[in-house]
Amino acid sequence: MLDLSQAKEIAQRWLERNRPIPDDRFVIRNELTRERPFGWVFCYHTERWLETRDPKYDTKDNAPLIIDRANGSVHVTGTAHPLDHYIAEYERSKKPKF
Repeated sequence: MLDLSQAKEIAQRWLERNRPIPDDRFVIRNELTRERPFGWVFCYHTERWLETRDPKYDTKDNAPLIIDRANGSVHVTGTAHPLDHYIAEYERSKKPKF
């Protein structure tokens, strides 16, 4: 079982490996982090956008990450629907199927 600090570290490493940006980096937004029974949902933005709020540094495809507390797996959500839609989908996928 992971704690928040471990989950955040997994998410940040995943971003660095899978979403590299030339001359910038993605930073997890602690104030937007959601804890759920299955784990955590991490939202992020580019460091430059967070520092300047300049629209030219904003990204439109920064789908939040779900980190499962049981096994540390990373699940990319999406951007086409509200975040609650993706959280509900993940919760449904975790329910036992009879």
